[in-house]
Amino acid sequence: MSLDIQDLGALGEFFGALFVAATLIYLSLQVKVAQRTTMAQIYQMRADAASLAAVLVGSSSELRQTMARYYQLRAEAGADQALQALDPDERNQLFWYMRGQLTRIDNIYFQVQKGLMDKDTFVGFEKQIRQDGPAWRTLGLLEYQRPGFRDMVEKVLAERDATA
Repeated sequence: MSLDIQDLGALGEFFGALFVAATLIYLSLQVKVAQRTTMAQIYQMRADAASLAAVLVGSSSELRQTMARYYQLRAEAGADQALQALDPDERNQLFWYMRGQLTRIDNIYFQVQKGLMDKDTFVGFEKQIRQDGPAWRTLGLLEYQRPGFRDMVEKVLAERDATA
């Protein structure tokens, strides 16, 4: 059997198509691996940030006492009343702690918006928004956040106020 140039060209096209298909399958697998790796890194960064905040509070007796006092007062009377009961130094400590926490929550919300994290991941933070949002507003923390995040926080707080 002898192959002429057209037969060789047809074989080349056939094998070329097979190689393209194999390459596309390989690339799709690589994208899935990269996506899982990215998700793992995001979750690790979240865990690191939460751990750092816990270590920060745990290593400072003054901050630990301020946080305990704020959360106790918030449970008894709400965020705004709790803030009013704190002295200026305690409010300042709370401001900086909450600013860091709020930035972390904004970052997680941004990742959810961009499809880097599941929407279910953010559900737990909505409870924190409902609880601490009034304090964020009173402390002026929301003005430091992205407009989209600030709007979402205001929406969650409006829904909370409507059901209260």
